Amino acid sequence: MTVKTPEETKEELKKQMERIRDLWNHYFLDYRSLLCMVRYPNNTNHKYVGIIIGNFIDTFDIIYQQHSSQSHSSNMSLMQSVYIQQDFIEELLHIFKCGISKSDLKADDNYNINRDIRNELMGHPIRKIKGELISTTLLAYNGPDGCINYMRYHKDNNFSFEMMSYNIEEIVSRHTEFIKTYFEKIINSINVMMKSFMDRLRHMNSISDKIEFPRLLDFVFRCFEAIEKEEYVYDKESLNKIYEKRNDHLRYQNLIDCFYSDLKESINGHLENLDNIFNPKEDDFADTKYETPEIVVRIIKSLSSDSDDEFDFVPADSNQRRSYNYELGKLAERGALFMASCNILQNDFSDDEIIVQELEHMKKNRYSDIEYYCSYRLVCQEVEKYEDAFS
Repeated sequence: MTVKTPEETKEELKKQMERIRDLWNHYFLDYRSLLCMVRYPNNTNHKYVGIIIGNFIDTFDIIYQQHSSQSHSSNMSLMQSVYIQQDFIEELLHIFKCGISKSDLKADDNYNINRDIRNELMGHPIRKIKGELISTTLLAYNGPDGCINYMRYHKDNNFSFEMMSYNIEEIVSRHTEFIKTYFEKIINSINVMMKSFMDRLRHMNSISDKIEFPRLLDFVFRCFEAIEKEEYVYDKESLNKIYEKRNDHLRYQNLIDCFYSDLKESINGHLENLDNIFNPKEDDFADTKYETPEIVVRIIKSLSSDSDDEFDFVPADSNQRRSYNYELGKLAERGALFMASCNILQNDFSDDEIIVQELEHMKKNRYSDIEYYCSYRLVCQEVEKYEDAFS
């Protein structure tokens, strides 16, 4: 069996914690149906978990660096970091409902031996119980190499001098086993929650085109509300209003059709992403991207400079494909170059009745999100057809 270096061990453990962090950031914070599965202390906001994880990752560097018997500051930092990570593990076990109590941890030697060393050396160098002196400790400058050494005077030894020495490698090894044991329990609990979430997504996918649109929205915004972030006017109130107008004009039915398509694509993207997390093709801690999957880009952003001073496009006589990303991006922003972008598109697509009419509708309804972005989405699709024809 190959013995891992401290650096290799640190990186392996960091990847496990980063896995927890990424699932938290990209799923639990986006979906109330997941967030309601975990447990919070009273009056705690969602940043609480991020703070725990951030501090946990930062303290890895302290624990897995080189330590010397003669460096008291380094060794005290080691024991304090071990203590902090133990507390963080305990809190994460509580938050993710792992069914592990404080008494369970105290029964684990990988927990209690290191904790007792830290408490005796740093937490309670002068220890009293009900006013009665139990022990006193003082750092020692002599002692075995490779150990944390301190002098102790304890009641059980009639306060006679004792040299206490604890091997640093054994301290780190115990802590490593402690982390591995409880990371596994935390990740297993998170996996149960995530697989329940995946079952809901599969169910939603199977019924999305079988139930009435208002009922579908009720389901979506109970279980998959982050869809709202993927497009303008994908909030529940706007979608219901647009659905009521679906027979009034193509732009409204088109938006509803787009929502159905985007919903399925987004759900399938999440399911594929989560399947890669739970069933990685390489080892369990391979570098995996946990980003929320992007659906087909709807809000086209400018690919040129952020400056509004000039347009950057291919001349009309160029053999290269003409892109309207810049102009469509400025339309999405509804900023200072809104009118200039409209004029360019109307001029270049003057023979396309849909584009011309929808741009006019956008001009008249610049400050109505529903009207503006229903037209905008239709314009984007029409322009894309021309670009695809020359690609």
